[in-house]
Amino acid sequence: MSKRAFLSLTLLLIAFTTTPAQNIKFYAQVDRIQVYLDEQFTLTLSLEGDVGSVPRPKFPALTNFVVYESGRSQNFSYVNGQVSSSINFNYILMPRQAGKFTIPPVAIELQGNTYHTNPIEITVLAGQSRGEPLRKDQLEGTKQAQDLWIETSIDKKTAYVGEQVTLTLKFYQGVRLFQNPEYTPPSLTGFWTEDLPPQKRYYQNIGNRRYYVQEIKTALFPTTSGKKTIGAAELKCRIEDLETFLGRDPFAFFDKDLSQLFSQGKPKVLRSQPLSLEVLSLPAGQPANFNGAVGKFSLKTELDKTEVEVGQPATLKITISGVGNVRSITTPPLPDLSSFRAYNSSNSENISKANYQLQGTKTFEQILIPKEPGTFTIPPVEFSYFDVAAQEYKTLKSPSYTLTVRSGSALPLASLPTTTNEISAKVKDIHYLKTELGQVGKKSYVIQSPFFLTLQLVPVLALVLLWRKQAQKEKLLSNRTYARYRLAYKNAQKNLELTRQSLVLEPETEFYSNLYKTLSGYLADKLDLDYSNLFTEELMVRLKESTLPTTELNQIKEVLEMCDQARFGGAKLNKNRKLLLLELTENLIKCLERLRWNGKVKATI
Repeated sequence: MSKRAFLSLTLLLIAFTTTPAQNIKFYAQVDRIQVYLDEQFTLTLSLEGDVGSVPRPKFPALTNFVVYESGRSQNFSYVNGQVSSSINFNYILMPRQAGKFTIPPVAIELQGNTYHTNPIEITVLAGQSRGEPLRKDQLEGTKQAQDLWIETSIDKKTAYVGEQVTLTLKFYQGVRLFQNPEYTPPSLTGFWTEDLPPQKRYYQNIGNRRYYVQEIKTALFPTTSGKKTIGAAELKCRIEDLETFLGRDPFAFFDKDLSQLFSQGKPKVLRSQPLSLEVLSLPAGQPANFNGAVGKFSLKTELDKTEVEVGQPATLKITISGVGNVRSITTPPLPDLSSFRAYNSSNSENISKANYQLQGTKTFEQILIPKEPGTFTIPPVEFSYFDVAAQEYKTLKSPSYTLTVRSGSALPLASLPTTTNEISAKVKDIHYLKTELGQVGKKSYVIQSPFFLTLQLVPVLALVLLWRKQAQKEKLLSNRTYARYRLAYKNAQKNLELTRQSLVLEPETEFYSNLYKTLSGYLADKLDLDYSNLFTEELMVRLKESTLPTTELNQIKEVLEMCDQARFGGAKLNKNRKLLLLELTENLIKCLERLRWNGKVKATI
């Protein structure tokens, strides 16, 4: 190669590599500028010009839209020695609310320069994309043209406060999904919720198309009267998009970015329509002992003993069974028992969801400790509920029980020492008296040794310990508040172990329910609060009145709110995160046990 040819080639390469990017265009466009609230549209950012490596655009915050990436495509051309390319970044947008909004300019940095797209005005209309209601045949035809959709329904339009309303979500799937969809439950403010497994899965033909259908059922229990709105459910998924990738032009395949073929598919967001429910107040004329139970229940009581001594406990077991919100049933009020000290020992639940109805049994154990001897009659326990089918209040009454209380047995008397000093008859003689003692050596007696003197304190210390133990036992029996305070940590440790077992053996919702009961039950015992009617807000108010540090108060609030979100809001954690939450609660209870409280009970731990 001649020197002139080499110099020409070198200059050509230098000119090619140092030529700045010229005629670069960066602009945005949408497939439509007016959409309904339940629709989604495509935003495309196009970059044209002589460019090489292209970074990701810097997207501004879009608070009025949900944004998902939908891949990108790239085209190259070489004409008359000029290399140019065109890159399209595709995004799927779904509006959050109705109104007129502006998609602000999107920036991209390229070769030291910053380029911006043009702003775009979008009008979002309220309501559905269908302007008028469709007939059944039109609706089936519209659904048949869709690949997938979701819909929600309730089994009744009117219900009483506390009555079960079953919410059903159906997911119709007509195409293959790239991954499991992400389900966001609807907003259920003003309802007590309970999942109703198992999920139904079946195939259904709509028109000439076959769909795979999944059903998710949830039990709703309204807590207040009035017109309630069940929000829209949301499902995020990714579906096949080969048609968009290949296009109608068979040669357009070579202009596409092959990485899209192995991507996670086209994102799609599905939303259901909100539902309305009219909640009626319970009728007037409620019994005095009515605590809000709605459904159909039965009452059973059992006294474990018919004869006890004064100060010895007898257990009255109260079992309520039936169909309804069993979890919300509170302890039935006991009749007047002036001759007894009574306190709640424990509560247990056995929940069933057969036929998608919440039902089961709830057992309350009441400890009765008689104060005096005699024969006493324990009056019947009453439980009232509202029967929806009969449209009336019903009161159940248990049988009465007779309990015989004996006086406590007397303590055995210790054997008394004899007061007479006796001389043994076996003494044979009396030694002579010595007139001269001689040299007296220094002797050491056992009674003068430190060990002997220390040993004399052992019986005294034992008596003090026995007295203190007996005094504490009597205080535990006579002072219910003190007993709850002292036994709170021990009961919490047992409940933590049961919660750890439910991490593996029971449904996921039971773990959060058990963990919530463990922590709130421990705090209720420390503050002498009624656990059956205790809510997180009330508990935090009472805790702020104590002398607990702010750090512990924030940790308590965080754990309780996470449990509430998992039980009622649908938020879930994986197994490792749940184990960390369990350990956090365990360490929190240990830390609280080392602190002093300024509640009604103030004892040194």
